[in-house]
Amino acid sequence: GERTLSRRARVAQASPWAQVDALLKALDTSGVGPSVPLTDDQLRPLVAATPGLAPDSTTNLAAYLTRYDAAPVQQYLDSLPNTAARRRIVGALRAQIASTRAVDLPRIIRVQACVRRHLARRRAAWLRSARDKRHRIVKELVATERVYVNGLTVLLAKYAEPLRSLAEDARRTGILSSSDVRVMFGNLNINQLYA
Repeated sequence: GERTLSRRARVAQASPWAQVDALLKALDTSGVGPSVPLTDDQLRPLVAATPGLAPDSTTNLAAYLTRYDAAPVQQYLDSLPNTAARRRIVGALRAQIASTRAVDLPRIIRVQACVRRHLARRRAAWLRSARDKRHRIVKELVATERVYVNGLTVLLAKYAEPLRSLAEDARRTGILSSSDVRVMFGNLNINQLYA
């Protein structure tokens, strides 16, 4: 435990950006967010602690500047005398931010393409399921109507026609009158028109 901590402490002290990292962590934990502009009191120690830039150490400050409002940083840097160190800091930060955006752009495009593909597949699956459901319902309705029409055909052939012929003979026998047959099978004739 102590050995690991001391090694970390030595690495942190050896890094020229250790003080900048500590200041950035302090700003992160103090609740300063993207919508809260940094004050001069918060910027002065940060800029003062910035040593000569090393290629691997610009990441922390550039990440901080891209996450938070960079306008106060630019104002403070503009108020400093025009020195070579200031020009190097500003140039390195601008290059780092530009390269970060250039590196992140293909990733963003790739992620957007994946998300769009996923949403398109999901929408196609939803449309396909809705279409399949609609086809299934229509097929069921058509099948039910066919069964119904077949039942009407059987009713007409086996019951209605024989009873009508019997009703005409009923004048002689008196079993069923033609008005009785019309009452019983009147709707069947109407359904026959639409079948």
